[in-house]
Amino acid sequence: MPLEVVFAFVVGIAVTLLWRRARAIFADRNQPVPAPADATVPTQRIQQLSEPLTAIAESSAHPRDLLDNDSFGEAVAILESDTVSLKLVTDYVGGANWPIATAACVLRVADDTVVSASLALGGVEG
Repeated sequence: MPLEVVFAFVVGIAVTLLWRRARAIFADRNQPVPAPADATVPTQRIQQLSEPLTAIAESSAHPRDLLDNDSFGEAVAILESDTVSLKLVTDYVGGANWPIATAACVLRVADDTVVSASLALGGVEG
């Protein structure tokens, strides 16, 4: 067997292997990355926290009791997150669920936009 034929055979196998590897790599890149199992949309998580927060708020003697609650702290953390829009926060401030409205106010009170929007919801001009 001539040396050129052996060389062509080896090059052909190498090209085929490289081609398959490249196709596998690019096929993996085109696949959507699944979200982690515990990842939820912030509004969904707020809704999940709504029921336990309402129960705790109704059984507490004072609204400040919410400050020590882990669910309330999680709601505050979600609402102060950069992934939550200011519009959504102001919607929660004016919402019917007062524990969630309180969570929306806790750390955003320093922002004049939220304060103005909250006052406007209550009929007060800021």
